[in-house]
Amino acid sequence: MPEVLLNPRSKEYYERTRQQTLGKPLSEYAKGADLAYENAVAPLKEITALLKGKGGPFFLGKEFSYSDIVLAGLLTMLDRLGVLENVLEELDEYNRDIIIKFYKECGPYLGRDDH
Repeated sequence: MPEVLLNPRSKEYYERTRQQTLGKPLSEYAKGADLAYENAVAPLKEITALLKGKGGPFFLGKEFSYSDIVLAGLLTMLDRLGVLENVLEELDEYNRDIIIKFYKECGPYLGRDDH
């Protein structure tokens, strides 16, 4: 995350303070990312079941709601960090397609993308 979002000065501070908190460098801590992707599968399958529950593409079917904003925000963050594909690769095709369709349908609601 620091490599993608932070300027050099902020990155140095972030890495230094997290190392103090975690007791090891972020590079060591980040080695658990693959396990995190695997652990995301079960909750994402629950999310896709909720999305399909009312016919999708949103949690309330055709109506966009606050729950959709929360999920769209998470997916946008993962996308900007460059890890959304890693998360989606862990899902089977059926669940992956539901998440991708949801994210595409959220496009008009995500608003400006220049700030």
